Amino acid sequence: MTSKYYYNGKAVASDAILFTYDGDSTADQKANEDNYGVTTVAKAAGKDLEASYLLDSGKITVMLIDGLGVSDEDIFGVVTSRAKTTASSTDYQLTLLVDGEEVVYDVIKAVYDKFYDGNLEADPIVPHTYDYLTVYKLKLNTNDAISGLTAASGDEIILGSWTKATEYSNNVVKAGSEYTVDTSGVAYVLNSDGTGFELSKINKSNLLNNEIKLFDTDEDGVADLVLIKEL
Repeated sequence: MTSKYYYNGKAVASDAILFTYDGDSTADQKANEDNYGVTTVAKAAGKDLEASYLLDSGKITVMLIDGLGVSDEDIFGVVTSRAKTTASSTDYQLTLLVDGEEVVYDVIKAVYDKFYDGNLEADPIVPHTYDYLTVYKLKLNTNDAISGLTAASGDEIILGSWTKATEYSNNVVKAGSEYTVDTSGVAYVLNSDGTGFELSKINKSNLLNNEIKLFDTDEDGVADLVLIKEL
């Protein structure tokens, strides 16, 4: 759906009713109420999605979105905790460090269950493939809930191994090789027990003589997200 509320060449009424379905074609999935939801046109705008719809006077007034849709905005973050809560549209939430701030997102159960935080309240059969030490790219559905996480990779990573920063001057850090760092970027420091990250800042005192990892979230060749492990 475009940002101007058009889908498949048809105008979408601003007050259209949008239903979402995030399951496969099996009877069990269709019977699972957790796979269904409701969202708004404003939240769905600007996202790639597949949907069936009804027209009234030439405008789309009802949509059934299959697969929840995908945000076209790249958002990177580090997960710090998870929680079950009725305050969430999905009953599950993740807290992340995003753009230098602590942000809470609703998250679908399938993603929530794949974190392990010391107890196996989730089905132990579910593989715990996500962790609190990885930089992830967020996949948001039409409700702006996290529907998937992808570890940063390829050109998004400038320095992927912990390397000691031995020099830092004029926005250039030396950690083996020299790398340009965006001073308006964000930094997260590993906590004392090594289980997750906390907010930090990009400056000489935080980088120098500590180990770092560097990420380029907008792929312009300059590090704009720095992970720090104090020595």
